[in-house]
Amino acid sequence: MKKTPFVLIAAIALAGCQDDQADQGEIDTIVQNAQEQMAEKTSYQMDTMVSGEEGQEYVTTTKILRDPFTFSIVEQQAESEEEGQQPMTFMHDGSFYTEEPMLEEWIELSAEESGISGPESFQPAEDQLTTLANHTDVLNLEETEDHYRLSASGTDDGVKDLALAFIGESPEELEVDLQDFNFELLIQKDDFTQERSELSMEGEIAEVGQLISEEIVYEFSQFDQLEDVDYDEGAIEQAITLEEAQEKMEEMQADLEQEMEEQEE
Repeated sequence: MKKTPFVLIAAIALAGCQDDQADQGEIDTIVQNAQEQMAEKTSYQMDTMVSGEEGQEYVTTTKILRDPFTFSIVEQQAESEEEGQQPMTFMHDGSFYTEEPMLEEWIELSAEESGISGPESFQPAEDQLTTLANHTDVLNLEETEDHYRLSASGTDDGVKDLALAFIGESPEELEVDLQDFNFELLIQKDDFTQERSELSMEGEIAEVGQLISEEIVYEFSQFDQLEDVDYDEGAIEQAITLEEAQEKMEEMQADLEQEMEEQEE
């Protein structure tokens, strides 16, 4: 039997190593280019579809303008036949507005009170790219005619770190038994904008035995095309301050405690 020369084996191994390094370098470059392009966008829309229990789906539409900075988040249950006001939060003229169901009131918060002071503090699409930039070693790359497809799957330590990063945790803070994870992101080749990403995760938080089951789809659109975001004129006129809301909550709590005392007598 003719033996393969050692030099040839070494050359094949080196070629494979170089391909891996080239792929890794290309992935790093694609993510970096996407980050730079997103930083230049004056506006965009992000539709988030979350699969819930019993097959229900919830859709959230986020619209963002960078200058002047404003945004809106409108939530709805997909294919719902119910009519009425959809839950919404938004920023308008530098103030943040959110509805408190317990009070049945709109609350107006300052930028400082809301923790959202400017474009740099609210970047949902860019945050996804930042997460990927910190974990490119577990990403795979495929190319089509129009897209770069970045993906990751499995349950090994590197993928687990990526999964935890997506839910805002770290391995040092949260121990998760990851049972399944899949992620993919499509980036347009012509301008490096995000088009669509999908994430699915199955696992269990070891400390408390809480199950994690998520299926989320993000779709990005309206780059540099939005002229305004969604907002509610009535909410702006009727909103109470955070201090007033806190006072009302305290009154509700006091009334509840008094009612419980009366029932015990």
